[in-house]
Amino acid sequence: MNGKVRKITLSALLIALTVICLKVISINPGYLFVRISLGPALVIFSSLYLGPIYGVIVGAGSDLLGAFVFPTGEYQPLFTLIYGLLGLLPWLLNYIFKKVNNRKFAGIFFNFALILWTIITILTVWLYPQIDNLNLKIIYSCVGVALAIGTAIAIFFISKYFKKKFPEYDNKFYRYALICLISEIVLMVFANSLVKSIHFDEPYMLMVEWMALISFINIPINSFGSYYLEVLVSKIK
Repeated sequence: MNGKVRKITLSALLIALTVICLKVISINPGYLFVRISLGPALVIFSSLYLGPIYGVIVGAGSDLLGAFVFPTGEYQPLFTLIYGLLGLLPWLLNYIFKKVNNRKFAGIFFNFALILWTIITILTVWLYPQIDNLNLKIIYSCVGVALAIGTAIAIFFISKYFKKKFPEYDNKFYRYALICLISEIVLMVFANSLVKSIHFDEPYMLMVEWMALISFINIPINSFGSYYLEVLVSKIK
């Protein structure tokens, strides 16, 4: 019973913190409907640490509460669905990846997936030209490659940080990073962009192109945030 009460209490706290991160202290990098926030990291942590049921509650509950406490227009339930899935997908991915009993798998697969995602990100500009200026396409491509390299470097040094400070947890960080990468691409880039394009009447591929660039910033933020919270809460437990 104490364990259940603890999970409920932690879930309520995470919902409140997620709303604050998403609605109050998020950063808008320039495009109206794109933001950088610690909110998704909290939802991912809730999924991985508390399980899929509480993860869905935290994800969907934070979006629902945020929509009514900080309204920015007409309520869109599909956003709530996406954040609910953000509380489910990480747990499913973690369940699958834990079956692969190989410490190097996550690191190798993460870097391979990051390279593949970088290529896809660049191709979206050249194959689906929402940006029709050649110079802007070149700038976008260079920025995308630079951000991808920055992501790889950030994940590497974050891994080193955890290995040095918390050696008992270091073998799991790249698995978390891989989970955050896949969750970011599937839900925050493709699914969330689709809902935003419908809700705000914006071109879908333009949303994808912007969200793809931002994903390279969100991936290390979500990886560090979700993993650090697990280490911290596990030590307090």
